[in-house]
Amino acid sequence: MRGSEGGRGSNRFRRRARRVPLVIALVMSCVAPVAAQDDSWLAVPAPSVEGLEPSVAAQLERLREHVAARVADSGVPAADLGEAFGELGRHYQAYDLSELAERCYSIARRLAPEDFRWPYLTGYLKQSGGRLEEAVESYQTALGIFNEVPPAWVRLGLTYRALNRLDDAEGALRTALALDPTSAAAHAGLGQVLHDAGRFEEAVAALEKALELEPDANLLYYPLGLSYRALGDLDKAGEALVRHGEVGVRPADPLVDEFAQLTTGERVHLIRGRAAFDAGRFEEAAVEFRRAVELEPGSVRARVNLGSALAQLDQVDAAILEFEEALRIGPGNTAALFNLGSLRERRGELELAAASYQEAAGYSPRDAEVRLGLAEVQRALGDLENALSNFGKAVAIDAGAETGWIGEADVLARLGRFDEALSRLETAQQLMPTSGRIAHGLSRLLAACPEPSLRDGERALDLALRVAQAQPNVAHVRTVAMALAESGRCEEAAEWQGRAVDAAREGGDQRSAEAFEAARATYAAGPPCRPPIGVTTQP
Repeated sequence: MRGSEGGRGSNRFRRRARRVPLVIALVMSCVAPVAAQDDSWLAVPAPSVEGLEPSVAAQLERLREHVAARVADSGVPAADLGEAFGELGRHYQAYDLSELAERCYSIARRLAPEDFRWPYLTGYLKQSGGRLEEAVESYQTALGIFNEVPPAWVRLGLTYRALNRLDDAEGALRTALALDPTSAAAHAGLGQVLHDAGRFEEAVAALEKALELEPDANLLYYPLGLSYRALGDLDKAGEALVRHGEVGVRPADPLVDEFAQLTTGERVHLIRGRAAFDAGRFEEAAVEFRRAVELEPGSVRARVNLGSALAQLDQVDAAILEFEEALRIGPGNTAALFNLGSLRERRGELELAAASYQEAAGYSPRDAEVRLGLAEVQRALGDLENALSNFGKAVAIDAGAETGWIGEADVLARLGRFDEALSRLETAQQLMPTSGRIAHGLSRLLAACPEPSLRDGERALDLALRVAQAQPNVAHVRTVAMALAESGRCEEAAEWQGRAVDAAREGGDQRSAEAFEAARATYAAGPPCRPPIGVTTQP
């Protein structure tokens, strides 16, 4: 589900703090006093009131006027004026007015360079906005001022991890744990970093500790399961992966947690609801979004977010009503149209789903996810030419859209254009050489293309083995068997196919077990044992 503002509803040093940023900040405070001749940098940022609730606009205007009055008073100490700008910035950030917040923090930092809060909140703002390198610099500046703040080290560590600076991430997170050994967020972050680094035993210990401290954080069961699998403990891996959910863990952080207390009206509930939604607490999110709707019944954003939370709770009918009401209030809202299409697709109402996706594409023609949703439904309806067109548009918009590349190749194969299907997957594999999904689709086509002259068993086997070793599920095991069969290695193909048979039986899927057994018998009777004509890129 999409919220109203975007995606469906997310590195070793053990040094003490760096002192260089503090020196730089002190120098700045000497060369830029409040009484400087050119004080244009003290201009108080003002928001546009358009789209703001009257109570919110009034609150921000009062704060802005307060800061302006203090700027006009030459007797106000620099530190006090910095506090005023910083507080205004906090309110702007609480209302997602990020650009204005950053400008306020910048002024506050010049006025009060020894105040930890302003570079720290700047770092959080930049991290939230995906400006990770800049976030690192801001966090380091803050920690150079005061370094005994565990959540700051956690956020720095998570930013390093996002940048794939794993040694730095580990160092920051271990510093956080030295300051607060009970930080579930620090243990969780460290566990994920250690998993990324291939240190699976240490990863398991850290993730288990995080879950001990925060039992509801079921999102952690995924990296925990993968770590157990890498260690060869498949029983524990299976137990963990089954428990995988959407609830994460975040650091206890008073400076950030206070944002919700600064807001008023509809927005406070939207902000609280979004935080709960992002953490996988959908019942709590629905309560907050419903309160937002009650305060502002005409808010498209509140209704779309409430619908998204209800959909996650499988209250599909109620969710659809919210999306329809959002569209009555604000026709053309892409998030509402997309979510409505998604729910109609879930209910098997494919024609209605296609209509919703098509309307969304009309309003947002450069939205790759909308194109993918439309293409998937069109393919299910047998409208292959239009599905092909929309899969192609999706990858033209977003070259990293794996589903688009795979879908495009599958439709081309269904249309009998096998050489084009193979070419598209080859291109995708060059663009995304580490993508398991692309490698799997390519290996299936190379192993069992309905046009035998396009098959390449040895290359298919190389790709299929790499995918199966990384994730040994039934589909990947079957593809290895196909590649072995195409390569003439019939006995090995039968052995691998037997693993798929066993897995289907253990899972209680007797129908699939029988189908898999028929293929196993064909492989065992060979050579020859080439896979039958008719297999596409789909598992």
